[in-house]
Amino acid sequence: MSLVYRTVFSDDLPDLPRVARTFFAEWIASKGVTLDVPESGRVDNEANTVEVLSDSDGDLDAVRLRLDEESGGGERWSTIVTAMATPDEGWLWLDLERVSDDVYGRPPVVAPPRLIRTFLESSVCRAGSTVLRSTFKVIDEHGVEDLLDELLDPGRTVPVNVVSRDNADPGAARARAEALIGAVVGMANVWALEGMATSQLSARLGDDLHVYGGAVRTYLPGLTIPDRYPGRHRFARKELFEPNPRHGAQVIARALTSRAVHTRPPLLFRQRVSLMPGFTRHGRDAGQLLEELLGVEEDRDRIQAELDWQILETEEEATRAETAESRVRWLERQLADANLYVSGVPTPESAYPSKAADCVQALELAKQFLPQVVVGDTMDSAEALEQHVKSGIWGQKAWDALRALESYAEAKGAGTSTGNFLSFCRTSPPGSYVIPTEWVAAAENETTTNNPRFRRARTFPVPTEVNADGEVYMEEHIKLEKGSDPAPRMHFWDDTGGRTGKIYVGYLGRHLPSFDTN
Repeated sequence: MSLVYRTVFSDDLPDLPRVARTFFAEWIASKGVTLDVPESGRVDNEANTVEVLSDSDGDLDAVRLRLDEESGGGERWSTIVTAMATPDEGWLWLDLERVSDDVYGRPPVVAPPRLIRTFLESSVCRAGSTVLRSTFKVIDEHGVEDLLDELLDPGRTVPVNVVSRDNADPGAARARAEALIGAVVGMANVWALEGMATSQLSARLGDDLHVYGGAVRTYLPGLTIPDRYPGRHRFARKELFEPNPRHGAQVIARALTSRAVHTRPPLLFRQRVSLMPGFTRHGRDAGQLLEELLGVEEDRDRIQAELDWQILETEEEATRAETAESRVRWLERQLADANLYVSGVPTPESAYPSKAADCVQALELAKQFLPQVVVGDTMDSAEALEQHVKSGIWGQKAWDALRALESYAEAKGAGTSTGNFLSFCRTSPPGSYVIPTEWVAAAENETTTNNPRFRRARTFPVPTEVNADGEVYMEEHIKLEKGSDPAPRMHFWDDTGGRTGKIYVGYLGRHLPSFDTN
């Protein structure tokens, strides 16, 4: 089973296990499930299964409630609720799991179960010291101190999403906040800024941490002013939410879910409930736990390999940065010798943004700002990368690569470059935007090209003025990451020497099938 959502919080409802059973029964009835919730045991029909496990140990009561739903599309969704309480504390833990016959299909849109809102609206529920809310909170300048109290609370253990005012569309903040809370309820809180709240918050947080212009910023726990690593609090431009706020909300939710699913069960469960018969984690027996252990060890080895690659890439980036800085210093000395002083003169702003939050936003920015780069139907494959914690790094690399392709196409059109994209990046013409040559592959290897299935996977649509067949084999590609799966790739067709003079991006997503990936 793939864990796609998790929330764990304390709940002050009296007799929480009994109430959880009632809420669960009402919830499955609202979904049209025609099964009664038993006192214990399992009931099922063709489409659904309900299973209940309950036990007591002195002052401790616990219940586990599970609904399995079979969909017509070859998917099974499982919602598992564990409620536990003593006279001193109560906890609720909810997991949503999914399995599918088509694991490489379009990633699902995961919505937190409505059951979560029922709990949050019925009592005071806390993750750490933060009260979880079922709706977003709107504030003007008078509410900024309350927001700062939540952001800077050292006991906060969940992210807080802040939606800034969009001066071009004052109502947009509420629409974006509504979409966000629907996607992250139970995992994070959402605030929407109106009036002068955006400017006042910016003044308090500073340039490294503020949010503005209709954008959304996700503040992770442990925020301080100043913050040691301000970049970890992700900034999502408003374009990510246009025209559909739910798209941006899903991108942010996937990034948060990738971390939230690793939340540990409460201490009460680990120390006492897990010792009750059948409550080992989520009812897994010893064989399943052993299988899971082997899987964790495989994950450990994979993560170590990714870390090794990341260390290598970091060292390469540091070397490139030092080389670039050395050249800048040399050029400044040449300008000074020629009495052309530029010290203290600010660098002019670029004609387009310098950052992209993820691969989807990189593609959207390309459509908006890069006229020589044509983006094909690859949003779904790019969106599938957002479930990974490194999606922000890949998004920035993708945007760097797209800008380099635009610069290359411009140079070819102006006649200042005559080779292919790889040679363009290698020679780095003055004033051009390039990427490291290590990222660029001018062709696939012979075994991939000669394999019909692998070749078909790399064949993408283009206008008939580019190719009369309406598609081409795009073997030229950019490697956004070395190492193991998903090792994202961007495949493109270079028509800068053809009738259109443009670059056609056919694919951005996980590494396409090959003998190595298979």
